[in-house]
Amino acid sequence: MGGSQKAAGFLVALCGVWWPWRYRSGSSILCRAGDESCHPNIPFVPYGSTLRRFKFYFDIDNTFSHDFEESVLGVVKERLAARTKAGKDLVVIHIGTNSLREEAENYKRLASWGPSTMVFVEPLPGAFAKLQKNAASIRSDARRLELVNAALCPDASGNFTFYGYSDKIWDEFPDAPMWFLSMFSSLDKDQLVRVHRDHKHVGWWYTAEQWKAMESYIEAVPVRCTTPRMLFEELGLTPDSLDFLVVDAEGYDVKLVDMFLELDSFRPAYLQFEWEHLDGQAEAFSRMATRLAARGYDVHRGTR
Repeated sequence: MGGSQKAAGFLVALCGVWWPWRYRSGSSILCRAGDESCHPNIPFVPYGSTLRRFKFYFDIDNTFSHDFEESVLGVVKERLAARTKAGKDLVVIHIGTNSLREEAENYKRLASWGPSTMVFVEPLPGAFAKLQKNAASIRSDARRLELVNAALCPDASGNFTFYGYSDKIWDEFPDAPMWFLSMFSSLDKDQLVRVHRDHKHVGWWYTAEQWKAMESYIEAVPVRCTTPRMLFEELGLTPDSLDFLVVDAEGYDVKLVDMFLELDSFRPAYLQFEWEHLDGQAEAFSRMATRLAARGYDVHRGTR
């Protein structure tokens, strides 16, 4: 955006979102800005086979270029300069932060570049408590820091049920990989079960039966729901003020980004959402990429 009227969209293959533009393997462009005929057809990470997953990542690791980070930094800094000149903040929203353990220092660095408003949205009470602690380090650099304990949902007619792992899991499985189990949650229980079964390799010291038994600790948690429009209203922001958006919604990413795109003035300089867990949504993903390209975004696929 800015003077070039061009923005970078990024589709990222992460189980959880780490530093928003730093990946071991770079990125592969799917659609060029303005190419409304672009209909990408990419393979999604296969569920249920560790060997197939490793081959999938090996294949895409060997096809990506390594020059994406510089492009993203340029786009973000260009937008920041324009906002600063206008006396406004760079506005960052991250949906589904979990604890923000890996990202806090990097958002702190981003906030140090200039005036910024940072918004972190996390629905689960346990993860939100950790978010409050980890985000504290950003407060001295960001001009405004907002932590929102809610989920983004298709509508906000009432409370929705979110699914995550109960802390009681540690009583039976004290050596379970906390980094993994604390990272995943979803509005869709079946999606969370699929992800759990697909990641047996991260708990390789457990038997298949033990790993499956952990599913009994997936619990339903009522959460407050909001929509993108309501979130902007709650924060006193407008869609056109958003510059940097990250969505990590465990299978709901395309649906949520679609909801943001329904807002006429929504046009961040940088947009990132997870595509690893979109298995079965290939058509919706392709439509999303086409829609973003039509809006002037270069659409990239990346992996950590």
